[in-house]
Amino acid sequence: MPSTVRQMLSSLWTKFDAATRAALPAAGSDDFVVLLARLDELRSAGVLTDEEFAAKKLEILARI
Repeated sequence: MPSTVRQMLSSLWTKFDAATRAALPAAGSDDFVVLLARLDELRSAGVLTDEEFAAKKLEILARI
């Protein structure tokens, strides 16, 4: 079931990824915490795999 949901939401993930890159908060901002929390929610819901979450987390933390 999670893989089916992931396939259905893949176009949304692409849009989310583009929006995340365009709207990343400034260094030192608490918005990074909010963004990581949202990613964790997607992982908990089965939309993101642990590997996808880890990759996005590293990408976000690299910008701090």
